Amino acid sequence: MKKILSRIVLLVLGIVLCYQHFCYADVVDMSIGLLSLFSIYFIPIGITVLIILLDSYFILKREAKKGQVSNEEMTKKINFNKKLIFIIIAISVIMINFCMNYFYEVYYPKIFLVFISALIILAIIVRLKEKKKIAYITMTIAIIMIGIITTYSHISKKEAEEEWKERVNAVSSMTDPEISVFNEQFTPYEGKEVKGRTVRALIQKVVSNNAGNTDREVMQVTVSGIVTLNKEDTELPEQFDEIKLDKTYNVNMIYNKYGKIESIHIEENQ
Repeated sequence: MKKILSRIVLLVLGIVLCYQHFCYADVVDMSIGLLSLFSIYFIPIGITVLIILLDSYFILKREAKKGQVSNEEMTKKINFNKKLIFIIIAISVIMINFCMNYFYEVYYPKIFLVFISALIILAIIVRLKEKKKIAYITMTIAIIMIGIITTYSHISKKEAEEEWKERVNAVSSMTDPEISVFNEQFTPYEGKEVKGRTVRALIQKVVSNNAGNTDREVMQVTVSGIVTLNKEDTELPEQFDEIKLDKTYNVNMIYNKYGKIESIHIEENQ
């Protein structure tokens, strides 16, 4: 009974991993390669063959108990079925291993793909040599590793997607060089002893930038301190005329987590 239960557990784990593969299909690129296409067709076929073999196995066990066939002949058939069941499960798990590597290529290291595949092949070889316990242990380790790595890869992929969405909300589709170019239109005005004339030029620059990006909020910049300028403001604020040409100001750029200037704070030096 223990051996039967162990095989059923292996089958269930294989089906769970297969189900997990199809569940995640909506978040992956569906431009499937030859290997993955083969895997997708092989897995349901393999499961179907496995179910047939299991039925055959249990029928043989039942017939053996009834004593309708000689024990030697029945034992050979049962052992043959056991090996076939194990090999079908092993090959299905290998296909799942390759599928997971394909769909989570960035997060599913090649070294694990090779190591797990080697473990499964070793399990098949050991099982053919009738070392059942070692074969089952090796196969179980391989399946557990696939489950752990797949779960880790899925979580990592989701986190990367969330990070990308957050970045898009913060800087649109701007690359780091584009962010640097954007910042360069304001950074020359930064400093602790900035003259009033330069501060006025900075305010005009911000207004011009915001007016030219009314449909792209992430490209707009706010100003605080002696002058208040919101993103939607496209005209010079009333405080603009209060900026004295003979005064100096402390101009500080405020960046978001992606290095893009979000706002500018200006204070008058005493």
